[in-house]
Amino acid sequence: MVGFELRSEQACSATCLGLDESAQLHGAGHAGGLLYNVCRCSRAVHVLYSPQQHALSLLKYPNVLCGSDEHASMLVGGSLLLVICVFGFLALCTYAAYRVPSWSATENHKYVRCFRFLVFRFRLDSWWFGVPLLMRGPLISLPIVFATDYAGIQTVWVTVILLSFLACQALAWPWKVPLLNALDCWMSFCIMVLVAGSALYLEPVAEEGVTAAFVDAFSTGVMVVIFSSIGIMILIALSGLVRRAAMGGGEEYAFINLGRTPDSEQVSVKLKEMAELLGQMELQELEKALDTLAVFDTRRITSFMTMLSAEVLYDRADFKYGTRVSSQSFSQIPAKK
Repeated sequence: MVGFELRSEQACSATCLGLDESAQLHGAGHAGGLLYNVCRCSRAVHVLYSPQQHALSLLKYPNVLCGSDEHASMLVGGSLLLVICVFGFLALCTYAAYRVPSWSATENHKYVRCFRFLVFRFRLDSWWFGVPLLMRGPLISLPIVFATDYAGIQTVWVTVILLSFLACQALAWPWKVPLLNALDCWMSFCIMVLVAGSALYLEPVAEEGVTAAFVDAFSTGVMVVIFSSIGIMILIALSGLVRRAAMGGGEEYAFINLGRTPDSEQVSVKLKEMAELLGQMELQELEKALDTLAVFDTRRITSFMTMLSAEVLYDRADFKYGTRVSSQSFSQIPAKK
């Protein structure tokens, strides 16, 4: 993965050698990313610990006591770097990720190319993943800032953050190269195993104190989330008994399907129009267009063809590119051939 990113970085850096404005801004974005990674170290001025129970000092610089003039100057400089170079760069990248689809739709391609460093490594339908990737490092370092003296709390929060990003990655599958997605998920899993294993070296939690209070509050919150999820599942099951509709079908409630399903009539009209336009294209022209697609887009087309062959065109099994169970197998009315 590191080698792939290095090759991608070199390819992008080559485009910045010209005088094109978007290429210059793209190079500036790379420089901003490097500055962002450097300025993340400024959090060190906020990491305090108590070597003796009556005094606080910096974890990285134990000789600098909290409240001293030296610490005050370091705190001002570090805070400015955090606000301007870290939070400012994150805000800019978040705004760009929000605007990139509209820029692309309105053919403002120069603005998209300006932020190529943010989106070029990911699938075009997961262009936004660069922002969570930028946030992962600062979020993992936050437990060290807020709970420097409490290793147990750090372990719990790092595990929660890693699990959240692993779930996000498993849902988005964002990298262009499929193998990178599998390797990244596997490495995240291994890191979580190491973090969980490090808990074996921790001392037992005292009955009273900050760690005990955190464990009680955290356990209560997790239990509330679990029982709330069970309650939602029971409501979904009851709604299936009251409202006779296919589970996961288009007639289900929007909150159950996590969004509204497009009207089948409208989809049918657009699909017919698209089929007519595709029929007007020459075979070589269509083949050339498909050759430019990424592997994930090509697989989506073949999955769509397999679905149509099983659900719509029953007598054309030669269109299939994979195996699939037809919904007609669960229908009381046999399919017409």
